[in-house]
Amino acid sequence: MLEYFMERIKQFFKRYIIFIISFVSLVIISIIAFFIFKNNDFKESRDFNTNNSPEKYYLIAIECNSKNVDAYYKLSKYYIKNRQYEKAKDILQKALKNNLKRYKIYSQLAITYYYLNKYTLANKYFKKALDKDVDDYLFYYYFAKNSEKIYKYKDAIKYYKKSIKCKRDFFRAYFDLAKLYNFLKQYHYAKCWIEKVIKKDYDNAYAHILLADTYIRMHRYRIAKHQLKIAKKIDPNSLDLHFELGKLYYYRGKYCCAIKELKMVTKKNPNCEEANILLGDIYEKKPLLRDYNSKSFKGAKAPSKLVFNSCS
Repeated sequence: MLEYFMERIKQFFKRYIIFIISFVSLVIISIIAFFIFKNNDFKESRDFNTNNSPEKYYLIAIECNSKNVDAYYKLSKYYIKNRQYEKAKDILQKALKNNLKRYKIYSQLAITYYYLNKYTLANKYFKKALDKDVDDYLFYYYFAKNSEKIYKYKDAIKYYKKSIKCKRDFFRAYFDLAKLYNFLKQYHYAKCWIEKVIKKDYDNAYAHILLADTYIRMHRYRIAKHQLKIAKKIDPNSLDLHFELGKLYYYRGKYCCAIKELKMVTKKNPNCEEANILLGDIYEKKPLLRDYNSKSFKGAKAPSKLVFNSCS
């Protein structure tokens, strides 16, 4: 029996020997090719990752031509993106020493000083950049932010509006403009700018949250609650949403509900100043908590003091 099987196997190999050799050869070639390509890919990735940061090549470009404005500009943008503000400042000052008094250099230097919290110096370079031909929504936006820092609110409003004019869907400028109007207690203007965002993008949760904040400041708590309900359907996990809910409950005297919402905020963001202030105010009233949440106090007037919201 064994001899029979051995004979059949021999006949099989004799008949299909060419196919078997071809298949084995193909497998071996495939394995060899796989390892060759793998090693090449490894070398390429290693070459890509070793000493090949953008900084290196921008600096080489500057060494080749110390008057290349784009090289300074792009290197400073790279530094700002990576929060290396001192390096950005140094390279831009070097550009100015090389007499490259261009809009790109002035504007980047102004933004760098803004991030370094040197707002007076930032304002100086924003103004120098403004003398050049400007059509840059981010330039106007940061000019507005910086003007706000040095209490020049009229200038801030002016440049927020210019930023929006350059880029109609730049909602960050709408929100900051609305926040500034809220801070200045010009609630009607704040409401108008937020509603413009909602018209363009109804599913923008933060727009509804910020509109609720405006209504809270106007003591229109029912409308504020309605806006927060809309926001909750869109983004139920938003910290801004829970902060505004906590604030709303606080002003309506529902302190236990306020504590629950505000603690959700401080759990995820322990450094939220406004949430901590409100919690401090609530616990300072601790003996009154039970009374304020009782039926007899449901119609009680809420505290009138408002807290500026910047937990975004």
